[in-house]
Amino acid sequence: MKAIRFLLVPLLVLMSAGQAHAACEGSKRIKQSESSCFEGAYQNKSPWYYFGYTKGSAQAFNTCSRTGKLVVKVDRQAAEDWTWTIESPKKRSKSGGARIRGIYCCADLSDEGVCQDD
Repeated sequence: MKAIRFLLVPLLVLMSAGQAHAACEGSKRIKQSESSCFEGAYQNKSPWYYFGYTKGSAQAFNTCSRTGKLVVKVDRQAAEDWTWTIESPKKRSKSGGARIRGIYCCADLSDEGVCQDD
C-alpha cells in the first residue's frame, strides 16, 4: 500500500503542474499593446531555412513588478510553449529551435490588474 502511495503522489503533482501551465488560452491572452505593465518582444531567424530549421528568441519585462507577478506565455509553433513567471523588473529571455508565433500576458495566471490597463 505504501508503494502505491509513493507512486501516486508524484503523479498527482505532475498532473497539477501541467494544468497550471495549460491555462492562458484564447481570451485570457493579452497582447503587449493592450497592457501597460508588460513589455515583450520576439524574433525569428532562419539560418537553415532550406532544411526547415527556424530559431526563435523572446524576451519579456514586468514594468509593474511592485504591483504583482506577471505570467507570460511564449506561443511556439511545433514545440512546447514557454511559460514564465516574472516577479522582478529584470528581463527574462530565452531562445530555442522553433518559430515563435506570439508573446502574451496571461490574465488568468497573473496577479489581478497586472495584464490589463485599468
